[in-house]
Amino acid sequence: MDSQVSQAYHRDVSKWALLSRQEERTLASKARRGDAEARERLICANLRFAMMIAAKYRGFVKDHGDIVQAANVGLILAVDKYKPSHKVRLISYARFWISEMIRQMITTERNMVHIAVGAGGKLRTALNNGYEGGTEGVEPRVA
Repeated sequence: MDSQVSQAYHRDVSKWALLSRQEERTLASKARRGDAEARERLICANLRFAMMIAAKYRGFVKDHGDIVQAANVGLILAVDKYKPSHKVRLISYARFWISEMIRQMITTERNMVHIAVGAGGKLRTALNNGYEGGTEGVEPRVA
């Protein structure tokens, strides 16, 4: 996410008013009963907190936008799991889910094997032709 896009997103997210404990509880109760508008308001009002948590992970992957997206997914998951009867505020509850989604995304990104397009095609052809692995009959090449 380039800095202009990031700044614009931060500006948009900051427009949403923070919720009082009572507003949060009321909206959470409505959201649990299926009120989509209440759910959306809970999510939007807490996006800035998700961004703050995501900022702590800046530099772990190339595109910070991926981290922000994972944070947003964590927030949505937390809103869907949150119960108004919890004795904590939503964002305290959501911190775990936001961080967990970010960590999963970073782990997936770091463990991903990147194969060049040409090499991927050769590998696919070899596998389709019955290649099962091994190096018998393969001449070593010196670069």
